[in-house]
Amino acid sequence: MGDLDLDLDDWLQGRISGFTASDLSDDKGYIQSFPARHPESLSSAKAFFQTNGFCVLRDVFDDQECEQTRQAMWDVVENTCPGLRRDDSRTWGLYQSTGKYGLSSRGPCFNATLVNNRQSPYLANALAVLLGTNIEDVMVSHDRFTIYRATGLNAQEGEYGEGVESGSIFATGKRNIHLDLNPWWWSEHARDVLIGADSLRYAVPEDLVKENNMVAANMGTHVQCVLNFADNRVEDGGTLVVPGFHRVVSQWCDRMQARGLCKHVPFVTFSDKKPAEQEAEAELMNLAIRVTMRAGSVLIWHQTVAHGTQPNESKQTRLAQFLKAFSRKHAIIDVANHKNAQSRVQLVVEKMLVGCIFDDSAAKGAGNGTDHVAPAPAPAPAPAPASPVKPSKSSKKKKQKDKVSIPPPPSSYDTWSWDGQARLIRRAQCLRRELAQSGARESVTPLGKKLFGLDVLDDAPPELDRVVLDSLRLVPAESTAN
Repeated sequence: MGDLDLDLDDWLQGRISGFTASDLSDDKGYIQSFPARHPESLSSAKAFFQTNGFCVLRDVFDDQECEQTRQAMWDVVENTCPGLRRDDSRTWGLYQSTGKYGLSSRGPCFNATLVNNRQSPYLANALAVLLGTNIEDVMVSHDRFTIYRATGLNAQEGEYGEGVESGSIFATGKRNIHLDLNPWWWSEHARDVLIGADSLRYAVPEDLVKENNMVAANMGTHVQCVLNFADNRVEDGGTLVVPGFHRVVSQWCDRMQARGLCKHVPFVTFSDKKPAEQEAEAELMNLAIRVTMRAGSVLIWHQTVAHGTQPNESKQTRLAQFLKAFSRKHAIIDVANHKNAQSRVQLVVEKMLVGCIFDDSAAKGAGNGTDHVAPAPAPAPAPAPASPVKPSKSSKKKKQKDKVSIPPPPSSYDTWSWDGQARLIRRAQCLRRELAQSGARESVTPLGKKLFGLDVLDDAPPELDRVVLDSLRLVPAESTAN
């Protein structure tokens, strides 16, 4: 094992990183944090991050920026939910969130204030240190924000309006643990994840969210962030992390697979109805800690760290923004010589590629606000061969249980090659359109242009702005002859 690897059993027993939130909290109940505006402290933050898989940076945003962001979030909500007023809890029932976790929308929010938060120089500098790269190499995502409405107000005195007996009606989803990637695919350096990422057309802004789950180990370190804009204590609801999980994730995958648990989706949640999944989540929940933060702080964790959320049970509303960051050089790296595991993941991604669509109706929101890509329905299977091999009884039962037809692989699948630069161009063109339509394009700074990847368009011809299947380079050769 490497210097940072742990023994899974020791880790599960808490013999190595088994601290609790109270072990890391200050006298005001906030988790240990590092000052973002003092460059010398970032080396300590990185050491903590490498050991535990997460860290909190404080004072990334000042009081004025926090207030501006809170008001901007409420502006968006009031504009999209007629009749709702931020200062009148009796109207909060009109909030039309996406999913169970207070998300503002399905696609990214391009409010100018939230866009500006994504190009914070203090945050960008810290991300560069944690990713082990320079600031010009850092790229960030565009995502949503969340509002966890206060659930502890006095309903009996009408604070939630007539007929509302409890603020619990505003509670977000249950306490949970999940991963916003597939750890089995990640560990395998699965080429198929790269194909899935390369299949995104960025014809709609939702694709800027869907890319979040498409991560494999050969794509470098990816981190997820929660930008926090109101003091957030345990009872206010928010993020849970499982410290050190990134150091045992491959062992955990092997252990789960031996128990018969191996999921074939781009993200991992745990079902309440399956004992093996209940047991797996309970083990992780036992080691999870609730990350509390001051306003202006940012929580950053390695994407392979299991994490989750806890609902609001207080008189304080939670307001937070989501972000991802990764290395540009790993987004365009040539992966031809990397390890490639051929497994069922290939079939799942092939289903995504057929028709080049993703099924939004099947997508689920995660506890940290990240949407997930769901495979498109498969077309009818090809006719059976003339002399089929007689299937075993177990395979018959499995086929009947799944009721899913797996399409044959694309004819030129074996000749597919990764073109990360072309994907970044499609991504940047989508982003440029959305920024222009929202009126936030003028607020993008030179640093933001780099962080957002807009600079890849400086030399890109406009005709590359196409949403066509042939750009996948997966079309049979004869169909491209003309």
